[in-house]
Order: sequence, then structure tokens, then C-alpha cells
Amino acid sequence: MPESITVDKLRIDDSAHPDKYNGPAIFANFNPDMKDAAYQEKFPYVITKQVILKNVTTASGKTLRVSDNLFEFKNVNVEVKN
Repeated sequence: MPESITVDKLRIDDSAHPDKYNGPAIFANFNPDMKDAAYQEKFPYVITKQVILKNVTTASGKTLRVSDNLFEFKNVNVEVKN
């Protein structure tokens, strides 16, 4: 993945979300088996280091989450600029 990602002027229409919706995620759960440092990937990903969000809004009003897999993306710095 790229070292840095900038998302500028994005509107996410998540108005028709299910009841247990936690908000949109920046990254999918690429590897649900990666739950702790003991897991060793056969082909490791290079994880993005920084995500910059500029003027990103959602119809639901929920904020963007990093991922369902918080361990895998624990070192990603997310900076919000509006």
C-alpha cells in the first residue's frame, strides 16, 4: 500500500445503513487472522503509515473508522483536516 493516502472532498452516502452500523471504515479487514503479534503472514503487507482526511463527510453523521481489524492497522496515523 502507499505510505501516505490523502482523501479530499469525499461525501459518503451511508444513509441506508443497518441497525448495528459502526460507520464506514478506511481499510477492510484484509486479514482477520491477524489478531496479535504472534501471527506471521506468508506474504506480509506493507501497511500505510498515514491517512489524511480533508472535508470527508458521511450522510449518517458517523465518523470514519480505521478498520474492523484494529491490530493490523494500529500504527496508522489518521489526521482529519476540515
